Amino acid sequence: MIKSFFLWLLKFVTVLAILVLLGFVAERFVKKTEEAKFAQYGKVGLVKVTGLIVDSFDYIKKIREFVRDDRINSIVIRIDSPGGAVGPSQELYHFIRSVKTKPIVASMGSVAASGGLYVALGAQKIFAQPGTITGSIGVIMQIPNVYELANKIGVKFEVIKSGDLKDVGNIFRPMTEEEKEFLGRSIHKVHGQFIRDISAARQIPLEKVYEFADGRFLTGEEALELGLIDNIGDILEAAKASLELAGIKNKEPLLVVPKDYSDLIREIIGMSIKTVLDISSVPGFLAKSVHSN
Repeated sequence: MIKSFFLWLLKFVTVLAILVLLGFVAERFVKKTEEAKFAQYGKVGLVKVTGLIVDSFDYIKKIREFVRDDRINSIVIRIDSPGGAVGPSQELYHFIRSVKTKPIVASMGSVAASGGLYVALGAQKIFAQPGTITGSIGVIMQIPNVYELANKIGVKFEVIKSGDLKDVGNIFRPMTEEEKEFLGRSIHKVHGQFIRDISAARQIPLEKVYEFADGRFLTGEEALELGLIDNIGDILEAAKASLELAGIKNKEPLLVVPKDYSDLIREIIGMSIKTVLDISSVPGFLAKSVHSN
């Protein structure tokens, strides 16, 4: 019985290995076929920045892969984000701005505000729709306070700290004036960094940026008038512009999405397991295997 089980397991592993190998060969064949089929197109790497920006690692990884891929002519960053954390937005902005070997163009979707705008500033050109919501150039910090509620239900916290500002933002006590001033100064510093980067990236005088950097949102049309974006246009027009920046003017753009091989492997393994389970579900399969040994 044990011998039969190990024989069955060996068969399973063998089938799995064969399917993985076939999947790899098929993927290579499809890739070569696609390369021949799409040779007349200019290949544009597409990186999507969507939702709240809380981390920049995956985005930077995808951009770097396209930069290193000789088959990719240029890159488009598609942004559909209301913003997010300051650090990751700044990191993405600086990384995109640092890329010199391939042109990068930003395409704004429905919303590219605050941190979303920050990311777009790193690109060589920015496209948006007339009704795209952008702007929102500001920094906000919201800290709830449950001091009165905690008192009513008898909840009390004792805090032991090494400095007066160590527990700034403690929701179980009123905020002191010193803490409010400290947080206010910090927010204004970060706001100033945002404004300086806008001025540097878009070549807009600082005093001009301060006029509309009060947190208001802007439409794509207004952003164009202010010089925050370069053109009104869709993602394909942004892709064409990126190819032109790469010196390619006689080819239509072909948007290329980053290939995640981990997903491919998971799919192949999933198909392999399903195949084996389907076979093993045939009446008498295991019984025949046992009987034959």
